[in-house]
Amino acid sequence: MDSMRPPPPGVMETLLLYAGIAAAWIGGESGRVLIASGAGGLARWIGSERKRIRDGVVAVIGGAISGTYLWPIVLWALRMEHTPDSIAMAAFVAGTIGMSLTKVAGALVETKIRGAEK
Repeated sequence: MDSMRPPPPGVMETLLLYAGIAAAWIGGESGRVLIASGAGGLARWIGSERKRIRDGVVAVIGGAISGTYLWPIVLWALRMEHTPDSIAMAAFVAGTIGMSLTKVAGALVETKIRGAEK
């Protein structure tokens, strides 16, 4: 009976399987929200005065996190329809706003730290 069993998948087959799974996830609603909110963080970073790669990576990650959780609030506040395109747009806006709020909070913490050092 063991001779009828197919050989285990190789490295290439496994990589293709995971690439297909990732592509299916990105094409779904949660993937679109994550990409749109990360792009919102990237847009916020591009509009900033100081452009460092480290800050850009943090902006994309922060935008993705804030957009993933805040898009329903933006959708409600802008009174948009609940369609896939409007959800992605709300995620983009939430990612941009979330990064702006993160920069403000970071500046406040930095000011408090510098004030305590003096």
